[in-house]
Amino acid sequence: HKLRFSPAVVNAQACKYWLNQVFDFKADGSARLSAMRQDNTTFLRRSMGHNRQEGLRLLQKGLGLLADQEYLLATNSLQNAIRLLPNTRRFNRKNSLTLFRAHLYTAQAEMALGNPIKASQHLTEAIGKGMDHKTRKTEWKRNLMQAYLLRSEAYLSMDMPLRALEDANWINAHIEEAEKAPLLVIMSRIYHKLGDFEQALAYAAYSVELKPEFAPAYIQKAELLLDLGAQEAACETIQQAR
Repeated sequence: HKLRFSPAVVNAQACKYWLNQVFDFKADGSARLSAMRQDNTTFLRRSMGHNRQEGLRLLQKGLGLLADQEYLLATNSLQNAIRLLPNTRRFNRKNSLTLFRAHLYTAQAEMALGNPIKASQHLTEAIGKGMDHKTRKTEWKRNLMQAYLLRSEAYLSMDMPLRALEDANWINAHIEEAEKAPLLVIMSRIYHKLGDFEQALAYAAYSVELKPEFAPAYIQKAELLLDLGAQEAACETIQQAR
């Protein structure tokens, strides 16, 4: 009865919260699981189900705001969604994809706002959910690689090229050759940051060769050529991009 009026009903780990606050002891996993199975906590499970529905609504709202480039509003909506979506072991398998996307979308908004540190934190959470899911579905793997790629960009923005290289190497080991163009651009930027212009130019050139319609590859190649003093070659590369 007390739970009905407790602030725990808005907490994804409501049972743990209530046990700690009311009985003033640390509930372990078995105690929480036992409590969740009691008939007198049916309304608690319903409360968590309601929170999940509200979390899904906020997730969709945040995605719409992200598409409209309302990045600050998007982060607020998505972070509220993350807080409401269940994050206990009982819900992991069912909601791992939802939580993964919520963290990924939040990271995209944070990157657009120029907050790579916050973005990397959300991407680490997303990757953790992705690893827990353990599925062979192509779409899921592609989403996971997108998270690794974006985290690599975040590390580059944080001037951490070696951390970025670790993520890039992971993607390189799991992605099909035909889909590597965006990765090759990131690899080129990483080696550029590390001062290895020869390797950076090689990756940029291969990206252009692999996917001629991918404009960022031409831009990266042109920037490298400019740094090397090859202005005419850089102009020609930009013309090709057009």
